[in-house]
Amino acid sequence: MNGEMDMDISKRKEVDDTGPWWAMMTDGTVYISDAPCGHNINLGNHTINEDGTVQPSVICHNEHSGKMNGICDICKKPICGWHEIVRLLGWTRGKMNPKDVGHTWKTV
Repeated sequence: MNGEMDMDISKRKEVDDTGPWWAMMTDGTVYISDAPCGHNINLGNHTINEDGTVQPSVICHNEHSGKMNGICDICKKPICGWHEIVRLLGWTRGKMNPKDVGHTWKTV
């Protein structure tokens, strides 16, 4: 790792935005939508720092089985294994951990 972000991800602004983009649900769930395979990736087990950097890195995998390839058990789409170090552009909520919203963030 060279200390630079692999990918900056913009906040969703319009319904027809093409991803990947990030959004926060009313219950505090933060997710990245439209990974290359079309999956939504829950950031519930990640820390989001004041500048929007997400730790640890973000991986598209099956949250239930942990597998990194094959078919998703939930949506039946192929799992792409997309793996990036990301920063959420436009993040203004300060540092946030899953415990900050009182629970492990829900799967989107």
